[in-house]
Amino acid sequence: MTKTNLTPGAHLLLAAVLGLSGAGCRKQAVVPTPVAVEEVAPTVEKAFQQSAPEVRQSASEAVAAVQSGDDGKALDELTELSVKPELTPEQRQAVTRSMLGVQQRLRTAAEKGDKRAEAILEHYRATK
Repeated sequence: MTKTNLTPGAHLLLAAVLGLSGAGCRKQAVVPTPVAVEEVAPTVEKAFQQSAPEVRQSASEAVAAVQSGDDGKALDELTELSVKPELTPEQRQAVTRSMLGVQQRLRTAAEKGDKRAEAILEHYRATK
């Protein structure tokens, strides 16, 4: 074993520098862009057209909630759909982007003073 002339503090500093130098090599996470609420139906329907009937039914229920303006139910349905293990990457992306679109519509409504939208967002954050 080779002996070095580094103090224990220097060893820690060296370890930290080496650890941080590798951090820049990772790919940056890509944040999905929200789907405009008007585009949720075609986006989800296209992604789930070849899925199993029960999964397609869940997707249809989420789309129906979005189209009826029931954002609380839509967010619940999309959240439930998003955790299904059998989703393909395309399906998972469609659901995630759709959820972001619904959340964006809720935030806009909450900013305009809509207490129901605010309550839905608070509930979503609390159960996330």
